[in-house]
Amino acid sequence: QTILDTIPAPIYLKNANGKYIWINRMYEYLSNVTLKEIKGKTDFDIFSAPVAEMFRSQDEDVKKTKTPLEFEETVSLVGGEYTFITLKFPVTDIHGNIDGVGGFCTNISERIEYEKEKECLIRDLHRTLDEVTVLRGILPICSSCKSIRDDEGYWNKIEQYLVTHSEVRFTHSLCRDC
Repeated sequence: QTILDTIPAPIYLKNANGKYIWINRMYEYLSNVTLKEIKGKTDFDIFSAPVAEMFRSQDEDVKKTKTPLEFEETVSLVGGEYTFITLKFPVTDIHGNIDGVGGFCTNISERIEYEKEKECLIRDLHRTLDEVTVLRGILPICSSCKSIRDDEGYWNKIEQYLVTHSEVRFTHSLCRDC
């Protein structure tokens, strides 16, 4: 009991009818309900209808397949919205009949937030790279007329060289001094 109560993950056990038999302390904390209050109740007594229906559907899949199944679920609980990877498993009697469903939830909320931030940063980086064209290296430029010598040795006006070798487009006007 001490081990299960100190694990920082919600753990629970329901009977074959979907009524809670046991929950650990983390489940109590996140659901804002005690074992005493939840025992004998279903998800519909604790959670909103859409969340309860999702949990019930998952439980039915576990009972139907008689195998452990993993689900990613996002729910609003104490302290905000959480995303869990939940492993649900069938609990059977000695004859293989389903007695209930147990679950162990791993909180992946921080990882999901980091992934969203990473995707935004990557999107911003791609957008920025699409906007930036970089000229690299040494440009031989005439000290007098400011023409640039290309790789073939020909001298080009600076505007023409930059238009040819980058995505720069020029507009011409006069500065204050001119």
